Amino acid sequence: MYEKFFGLDELPFDGLPDNRFYFVGNCQHEALDLLTTNLSRNGSICILSGPSGSGKTTLVRMLIRSLPKRMRIIAIDDPRLDEHMLLATILRASGVVATSFESIAELTLKLRKFLERSVESGIVTTVILDEAQGLADEVIEQIRLISNIEGELGKMINFLLVGQEDLIENIQKPMHKMFWGRVKAFATLHALKRDEVQAYINFRMQTAGCHDPVFTSRAVNTIFKGTKGLPRIINSVADRSLCIACDYNRKTVSSRIVKKAIEI
Repeated sequence: MYEKFFGLDELPFDGLPDNRFYFVGNCQHEALDLLTTNLSRNGSICILSGPSGSGKTTLVRMLIRSLPKRMRIIAIDDPRLDEHMLLATILRASGVVATSFESIAELTLKLRKFLERSVESGIVTTVILDEAQGLADEVIEQIRLISNIEGELGKMINFLLVGQEDLIENIQKPMHKMFWGRVKAFATLHALKRDEVQAYINFRMQTAGCHDPVFTSRAVNTIFKGTKGLPRIINSVADRSLCIACDYNRKTVSSRIVKKAIEI
């Protein structure tokens, strides 16, 4: 690869989940702060939305690290579940036996008892549902019902729904009016602006060990236009650009090289 050619200790744009390379701009900072504040206590439904490739999954990893140690995190990555499966998955992930033969009412009672024990022990439970734009209407309603489970100390479970912009449209349906009213916080990730793309590239290059300017200003402009400011695509284009520059024996990445990378 090109690490030695550019004096890098490691690959700066390989896209692997590494918190050291997570760029926290204004948008990311605001979302992280808002979600951490609301999910650090029981009884919150929060929404994190943004276009594909905007860094939602990585932000969630950062969020998990910033939440209190007494937090129990239950991550559900597949939205193709029904109300029964949602309850059973939450219980099983918590170490509670749940079978397909039990009714929703029986599973809900099990969950209530489990949450009561958790709250008494000072444990906050947060369920994170990724790709939530794909959740069925019945499941969204079930989430609302679960979030209403209440004990002597108040509501006992949090939900974080993570998804693309369609998620907001789904929960704005008239049938979800009561769910919408229960949402405590809406956090949104946007594509990076031009100056943020420059800062993003510099940050990742420096984190990987290269402190010399490699990407020209025109190259950054081309990356911004070609990727629409989405970090996942920026990583792919920047990585390919460095490969091409190395092949050409060029110590700087020009706009022409970036265009070639985008074509590839």
